[in-house]
Amino acid sequence: MAKSLAFCKIDFVVNMIGNHGAVLILHQLMAGPKRTTELLEHLNLSSKTLSDRLKELERFGLIAKLAYREAPPRVEYHLTDAGLKLKPVLDAIEQVAAELSELSNKQAAKSRSAKQRKQQCPSCRPAEPPPVAKAIEPIERKIPQRPRNDIVIL
Repeated sequence: MAKSLAFCKIDFVVNMIGNHGAVLILHQLMAGPKRTTELLEHLNLSSKTLSDRLKELERFGLIAKLAYREAPPRVEYHLTDAGLKLKPVLDAIEQVAAELSELSNKQAAKSRSAKQRKQQCPSCRPAEPPPVAKAIEPIERKIPQRPRNDIVIL
């Protein structure tokens, strides 16, 4: 009986965070409150999918929406205390992802496009190698000397 009860609890949590993009949204909000546009910039989700996931996470009580009375209206999302309890889980996922990405970093880099690398969150994005400065050799040009016959007397 304890086994099925544990499965139900795990199933409950997986249903909360197992939808496409939910873990990525939570990962972004671990860094602090974010606006919808900021989340769209960092995540490879459509605005409809993002909106649906934010509503689901809010319904589960993992995130809260803070609406400011301004013109134009401003809305921010932040983690609740329940959402912050998922930090160890997200940290573990990030650690495993880092270890696995080291193993297949070369293969993944080849398969990922530049656009996909740009869309990775800042903490997951691999550091760009510094640009290599090419030494420019001076070009020696001989400038032909003009004869000084260009003086005209009128």
